[in-house]
Amino acid sequence: MIRRPPRSTLFPYTTLFRSPESISNAQKKLQEYDKKEREKHSREEAHNLLESFVIDMQDKLYQKEFEDSTTEEEREAIRSKLTEASDWLDDEGVTATTKEFKSKLGDLKTVTKPMFERVKEHRDRPDAIMALKEMLNVSTFFLGQARNVSTEDQLFTSIELDTLEKLIIDTQEWLSLKETEQKNTQLFTTPVLTVRNIQEKLAALDREVKYLINKARVSKPKPKKVDTNKSEEGDGNATTADADEELEIEDDENEDAEYHTSDKDTNDTSTGTTPESSETSKGEIGRAHV
Repeated sequence: MIRRPPRSTLFPYTTLFRSPESISNAQKKLQEYDKKEREKHSREEAHNLLESFVIDMQDKLYQKEFEDSTTEEEREAIRSKLTEASDWLDDEGVTATTKEFKSKLGDLKTVTKPMFERVKEHRDRPDAIMALKEMLNVSTFFLGQARNVSTEDQLFTSIELDTLEKLIIDTQEWLSLKETEQKNTQLFTTPVLTVRNIQEKLAALDREVKYLINKARVSKPKPKKVDTNKSEEGDGNATTADADEELEIEDDENEDAEYHTSDKDTNDTSTGTTPESSETSKGEIGRAHV
């Protein structure tokens, strides 16, 4: 059996080795294709965002917090804009450009922005008020502790403590007043007590307290004054004690001397010899020799 050699496929020269111009044209086609794909994706995304916003807002207008934060006239105006956008999507949305979708979405956001801001304020206000009240409690406690420090150990000046106290009182009065005003304000109107104002008051208190705390950390403890009267009294007591000790030593020496003297006298008496009898005995012995 005769085996035939495998057939080899021959490619034209132009297929394997393209000219620079053909390579450039191919790159341009790829770039154009990528550009069209990006534009298509952007258009679809813009279309979906507009459509989702319309559907979401039509539902939110019937939620209680959004109803409380808007008037009936405001809700009707928003509904009218939403219906208009929905109809436009059905009619012209097929051929509309990305720019047109974004423009329609921007118009709807402008109309609904005040409503969203009021709703957000009503949601975030309770937590902000709680945080401010906690900061007031911390500041008041810190001020009380600082006031109770003795004059010798006091690290803060009276001006610094008075400034903190005034800030606490002013903030408490402001919060009490604004809370009362906000309770008497309709939810669909501009809030009197805003979260931003609350955060500014909290930041002012926090800044003042931190300043004093940092000052206490870097301050060196004041040297304690030495009571000179007690020191002199102590030295006097020490001198008196030394004098008493010297007197006791002298008394002991005198007692020892008296003891030795009395002991000598006792020995002389026990032997029966005295200075006078001794002299008499010597005289008698002399006469006996004569």
